[in-house]
Amino acid sequence: MMGNPVKRPTRPAAPRDRRRLLLFKLQRAPTALRAEEGDFEHYFARGLGVAVEELRVVETVRGEEAPPPGEVAGAIFSGSDAMVTEPTAWMEKLRQWVRTALRERVPLLGVCFGHQLLAQTLGGRVDWNPGGPGFGSEQLTLSEAGRADSLFAEVAPRPLFQLWHQQAVTRMPPEAVLLAGNARVSVQSFRWRDQVWGTQFHPEFTPAVVRGYTRELSAKLPKLGTDPKALLDRLEDSPAGPRVLGNFAAHALGETRSHDDEAQAGK
Repeated sequence: MMGNPVKRPTRPAAPRDRRRLLLFKLQRAPTALRAEEGDFEHYFARGLGVAVEELRVVETVRGEEAPPPGEVAGAIFSGSDAMVTEPTAWMEKLRQWVRTALRERVPLLGVCFGHQLLAQTLGGRVDWNPGGPGFGSEQLTLSEAGRADSLFAEVAPRPLFQLWHQQAVTRMPPEAVLLAGNARVSVQSFRWRDQVWGTQFHPEFTPAVVRGYTRELSAKLPKLGTDPKALLDRLEDSPAGPRVLGNFAAHALGETRSHDDEAQAGK
């Protein structure tokens, strides 16, 4: 006689930490700049208006394991010294994580290299930018979709941001919507569905960070067609950067925070 089947205890799914963002830190700032301004987790924390400890930071490049996508509220992918067109094992690992995150509807934001990695993973194309490298402060133009997008809420139609890149997204992924561009880089920002955003510009960079990179690479920049002094002379503040980061955080965390609240939290 067969009795009732034994019910095996099920392991509950790991709860998503709705109050925490994951930062994929894909490079480290130069030593001198770290001493003055901190590293990438500090730039993003300041832009987001949170303490560094509130971010979950993972250095995939150095072999650190990321938590499952379902355990975080959202993820940010930083810039990198690496090139998307020169694939590595850690890049493929990131792509696998992204594919899982897409299935689980986790909000994602890619910055510079991260922007390119997300675009390529979604079916877009990345190459050396036809308009040449971009370093320092540049003004962009938001598209009609960009002006209506939550990422650029309360951002002027022609905002200024900091850039530091050589490659770019040369073809957006299928279903992607252009949010911003300029004469040198046609795809400065895109959105894919209502889950993924990419920015070629660095919303976390301040003029001080750009100055630090310029000093570090002053011998290399002329070979890339950039005059370091001219770059420094045209640097301007970019208050829209923290706004963009705050807008993404509000979406990922499912809340509405004022920019004043973010500024107070970052003090």
